[in-house]
Parts: sequence; C-alpha cells; structure tokens
Amino acid sequence: FASEAAFWRHSGAALLHAYGTRVDSAFVEFMTTHFGTQFHAGPVKKVRRMRRKLEEDHPYLTCRDPLTDAGVREAYGALGDVVRGTVKCDGGQEMLRVLNHLRGLHPTFEVWRIKNTHHPMAQVVGGYRDVKVLGRFDAGEVDGLRLCMVVEVQVIDEEFARVKAHMHKAYA
Repeated sequence: FASEAAFWRHSGAALLHAYGTRVDSAFVEFMTTHFGTQFHAGPVKKVRRMRRKLEEDHPYLTCRDPLTDAGVREAYGALGDVVRGTVKCDGGQEMLRVLNHLRGLHPTFEVWRIKNTHHPMAQVVGGYRDVKVLGRFDAGEVDGLRLCMVVEVQVIDEEFARVKAHMHKAYA
C-alpha cells in the first residue's frame, strides 16, 4: 500500500469480503432449501467493487482520513449486498408469495427493508424493475463463530431477469 491511509481504506472492504465469504455458503444452502431452483446465488461482492460503490455513494468519505475518522473505517458496514442472490418468479402473484415466504423465515432471515421498483413512483433505469429485500441472515455457527450479516435478495419476474441480462455486464 502506498500509505497507511490506503491500507485502512482497503482493509474495511477486505474484512467484509472475507466475512461475506464465510456467510455465503450457509446463505446459499438456506435459500436453496426454501426456494429450490428459483434461487440463484450471486457472487460475494469483490473488494474493488465495494470500494468503488462506497466512493460513488459517499464521495465525501474519500477526502476524510481513515486513520483519525472511524466513520471512514466503518462505512463499509453500510453495504447490504455483499452476500446476495435472486429468486426468479413467474409473474406478480408469485413474487408476492415469495415476499411473504421471506417474511416468514424469521429468525434465520429477518426482513429489514423492502425496495419495490414496481411502485409507480419508483425511479428505474431502462425499464428494469425488481423487489430488493434486505435482511439480517443468521448463518448460525461456522467454524465455532456465530455469523450474522445483512444480505440482499432480489425478487424478480423472469421477464425482467431476461431484460437485466442484456442491460449491462454483471459485476461483482
């Protein structure tokens, strides 16, 4: 690293990636148990992408010193999509069924926030719409440690999934 500040900027994302990697296998197993082949695991978000996302979403943090400002070091904790996956549905009714199923998975998965881009007032890009569900996933004990993490589940109609596949290159 070019400086100690650069090290601390990188380390928050690196730690979150390592933690997410440990949580991911339990998350994939849990979601596959509940949604079978409808569930498609996403890759654990890469360190480079986490850093870029934080800089895009919070540009003011780039000029603050991570050595003296704990807010800079802790900012990566706000990323809720390091561990993620998609549940593909056949129409709106199935999407509602999946959302209700997710709400009923407490305490292993606790729904914290729902972002519905099907809402008429939602801002969308290129017509793409989905429902993003953020929640606390309790992975239980992994290698003797109790692991919990905020994860993202995208609930998407199969038609929009096909559109999404052609909108942009997937990144991790």
